[in-house]
Amino acid sequence: MTRFSRILVERFQNAPYSCSIPDADRVGAAGRSGGGPSMTIYLQLECEDVINASFRARGCGVTIACGSMLAEMLIGRSLSACRELTIDDLIAALDGIPADKRHAPVLAIAALHDALAADSGPGDGDCD
Repeated sequence: MTRFSRILVERFQNAPYSCSIPDADRVGAAGRSGGGPSMTIYLQLECEDVINASFRARGCGVTIACGSMLAEMLIGRSLSACRELTIDDLIAALDGIPADKRHAPVLAIAALHDALAADSGPGDGDCD
């Protein structure tokens, strides 16, 4: 049995969605700036729906894989559906994460919660 799932390894090696979105409507960060693992999540919204998401991460391969998978999971979801995503959802999407690497999905979900807690901005509210 391998330590990391095929999905997790592919996400780390290819890291889709690893970029910033300059005109992001919401940005959230978690971790230590200047040292240690950290993650920033970028969300581009249309009304209450995420139409684009990306991440920037500093840390181990599992941290990068978590950012990549989370960004993909966010695209096409409403903000309320994004709020319902859990650490366990992210772990399941990556087909498991070793116990000693559980800090990575915690970091990713914390960055998401920070982005969702940001003051209302473009994309929020009524879209008639």
